Amino acid sequence: MAGGDAIPKKAWPGGATGPTDSIWTPDDVRQRLEDVGRTLVALPMPRGALPRDARSNWPDVARGYEDAFAALIGATDEVKQDFSDVHNRVHVTPSALAVGRMDEVLAWLWRIDDPRKRRLCLSRALVHPVSGRHMVSYRKLARIFGLHHETVRAWHDRALAEIATQLTEERVSKEPRRPGRRNSRTGRI
Repeated sequence: MAGGDAIPKKAWPGGATGPTDSIWTPDDVRQRLEDVGRTLVALPMPRGALPRDARSNWPDVARGYEDAFAALIGATDEVKQDFSDVHNRVHVTPSALAVGRMDEVLAWLWRIDDPRKRRLCLSRALVHPVSGRHMVSYRKLARIFGLHHETVRAWHDRALAEIATQLTEERVSKEPRRPGRRNSRTGRI
């Protein structure tokens, strides 16, 4: 082509609109994995999922405002803090669309050959849904793997680059897939 080597839009398979729509960077992959981590952490714990020693056969005590206030009047600061931590939790429930995207992005981890690097990427992706902070630091991962934290960071960066390269080679669109609508009578898409 004269004047530049622009690739026509119709040459891109899969409905991509141009070269930048399917070029993945490690930062793009990192962002998607962190979104997945937020969704994963925000999912509610299924009933009966706790280990046997962490639960009790006794039902939870239903407290009214008066009971809680009376219990806190003479309580120590530690008890007050525990009470406020339990009762002031913010519950974030992910949408069905976010869970669908989570399933799609978690499949990307299988593109990494080394199981240690897969585990590292998944651990590092866990982000608190409210505060936005990583739940596992590079230093903690370094203690788990028995490596220096900079080595763990380099492994993580290489694994993200590996996923980004494969997504770019396969020309996977950056636009997340939207789930199909189901027919209310047949239940089919």
